Amino acid sequence: MRPDGEEGRYIYSGRHYRIRLTRQVDRKATAHFRERRLIAEPAEAIRVSGRSRREAGGKETDFRLWIPNAGGRTAAASTH
Repeated sequence: MRPDGEEGRYIYSGRHYRIRLTRQVDRKATAHFRERRLIAEPAEAIRVSGRSRREAGGKETDFRLWIPNAGGRTAAASTH
C-alpha cells in the first residue's frame, strides 16, 4: 500500500470495483489504543482512509480503518 492515494482495482463477489486509499499516522488514535492496551509501543495507529465504488456505477463508500504499523493488533474500523 502506497501513502500517495493511488487508485487501484479489486474484484468482490464477481463485481469489479475501484478503490482509493490514503494513510497517515493518527497520534490521537495511537494514544487512545495504547491506553486501552490494544497496541503496544513502539507501534503507532495508522489511519487508512478510502473510497470504494463499483466500476459499473453506483454509490461511493467512504471508510476508515486503523491498523498498527509495527506489532500489536488491529485496533478499530469505521464505515460511512
